[in-house]
Amino acid sequence: MSAIVVNTSTGAVSEYQNFEFDSLTALHMGSERGLFAVDAESDAGEPIVAEAVTPALLQKSLQKKRIAAVYVAAHAEGTLQVHVHGHKQKWQYPLPIREGGMSRATPGRGISETYLAVGVSNPAGQPFQIDSIAAEVVTSARHI
Repeated sequence: MSAIVVNTSTGAVSEYQNFEFDSLTALHMGSERGLFAVDAESDAGEPIVAEAVTPALLQKSLQKKRIAAVYVAAHAEGTLQVHVHGHKQKWQYPLPIREGGMSRATPGRGISETYLAVGVSNPAGQPFQIDSIAAEVVTSARHI
C-alpha cells in the first residue's frame, strides 16, 4: 500500500510505500498498529532510499528535447543518482557529490522526449539534502 501526502505550506508531494497508515504529522505516522516516529536514519535497520523528482514539463516548447547536463546543488556523502524521466522510460546516471556542493551528471545523448522530468535519489540510503536541481535542455527541430 502507498500513500501520497502534500505539504500544505510548500506544496511538496511525498509518497510513502509499503506502510499502512491513516494519519501523518511532521514527525509521526499512525495506524491501528500504533504511532511511529519518522525521524530515524533507517527503516527498521534498512536504509531509507528516497527520490526527489521535478514535474514532467514541456520545457517551453512542443519540440522533442534532450538533457545535456543536470546540475545539482546538494549535500551528501558518496554518490547520488540522477534520473531522467521520459514518457514511458527512466534513465539513471551517477552523480558524484563534489566537495563544494555543486555537482553535474551527463545524461546519454539518445534521449528524445517532449516531456521530461529530472530526479535525484540516494541508492545507498545515505542522508542527503538537495538545494537546487537545474537541467540544461537542448531542443530539437522535430515535433514527432
